[in-house]
Amino acid sequence: MINEMTIENFNCRRKSVDRRNKGTSLFSKYTFWGERRHNRRQNDRSQGYYVDKPHQEIIGLVFAIGALCVLDAVLTLYHIDNGASEANPIMNYFLSKGTLYFLFFKALITIPGLVVLLQHQNFARMRIVINLIAYLYLFVVLYHLVLFVFYA
Repeated sequence: MINEMTIENFNCRRKSVDRRNKGTSLFSKYTFWGERRHNRRQNDRSQGYYVDKPHQEIIGLVFAIGALCVLDAVLTLYHIDNGASEANPIMNYFLSKGTLYFLFFKALITIPGLVVLLQHQNFARMRIVINLIAYLYLFVVLYHLVLFVFYA
C-alpha cells in the first residue's frame, strides 16, 4: 500500500526534472528518422504537439499546395508574357528584376512555409489553415485557367 512516506521518498530520489513536462521540440534527432505519428496520451492531444512523421493526408495536401504554387508561378509568367501584369506588388518587384528572381523568391517564401505547415499539423486550427491555403491556391490556379481560356 502506498502511503505519504513512500511518495515523499520517491520524489526525493528523483535525480532529474520530469521529462514529460517539456514537449517535443520542433527539430530533434527524430525529425527525419523517428516513428512517432501522434501523441501517446489521449488527454495531451488537445494541446499542440510535434510528431516525427506527418499524417498522409496532410502530406498530400502540402504537396498539392506546392504543386499549385508551381502552377501559379508558371501561369503567371505565361500571362505576363502575353501582356498581363502582376497584381502582387512584392512579386511584381521581383518580376521586374527578372524571371529567375521571381521564381527564386516564390520558392524562398513557399518552401519554408510548407515545412512549417507540416511541422505544426497537430496544433489548434492548423488543419483548417492548411485546407484554407489549399483552397485559396486552387482558386488562384482556376482564375489563371479562366484567364487562359477567355483571353488567350
